[in-house]
Amino acid sequence: MAVLATNSARFIEFCKFLINIETGALIKKIEAETASGINGLSSPIAVDSDNDKIVDYIYAGDLNGNLWKFDVSSSDTANWGVAYSGSPLFVATDSLAATQPITAKPAAGKATATGQTSGVMLYFGTGKYFETDDNLVPTV
Repeated sequence: MAVLATNSARFIEFCKFLINIETGALIKKIEAETASGINGLSSPIAVDSDNDKIVDYIYAGDLNGNLWKFDVSSSDTANWGVAYSGSPLFVATDSLAATQPITAKPAAGKATATGQTSGVMLYFGTGKYFETDDNLVPTV
């Protein structure tokens, strides 16, 4: 299975496309929706949370500061979708509540805190540098 994301600010609808890499056939299109309009997803990271060598969850950020979790753990593709009832897992904001874009692929690792037997730690940064105004530095 290949995971492709719409990742351009030109897309209003943004989603993950899951493709059969043998045939090129679309397995599932999963849309993550926000009310803020123009958006785009970062590169995704696929996570096998139960060590069965099958992807269970896919994580990706977006231009509106949302970190999304896509649940693909079911053997029935009809049950695949955005986790948390379609809401983001996390929203990155600054001290003034302005959202901070998540444009790079997140990293993931096993949670290994004392007494913890399962879980995933996600690592990501915020910011972007690919639009014309991104290189403007405000005066202080």
